[in-house]
Amino acid sequence: MTFDLDLETLRGWIGRTETTMDTITPPLARDYAAMRDRAPEDDIAPPAINWCLAPPAAPASALAPYGHPARGLELWTEANGAPAMEASAQ
Repeated sequence: MTFDLDLETLRGWIGRTETTMDTITPPLARDYAAMRDRAPEDDIAPPAINWCLAPPAAPASALAPYGHPARGLELWTEANGAPAMEASAQ
């Protein structure tokens, strides 16, 4: 798979940062472990739980087709090989 990306656009993202905070609670760790079909471990954060922490919040109208807030640099689009995203209300 290849991507046709504008390097000048990518350079505009160098140095940008975003800081968020979240809290791992015992119920969150328990529920996450259960979702992964694992037993919770006392006082140990489950592997990969960081991917579930501090998700960006945005109104539905501000979401990109893949469900994350649109930020003006969409690396994975149908134009460069991403599958079409379709919603269905069945």
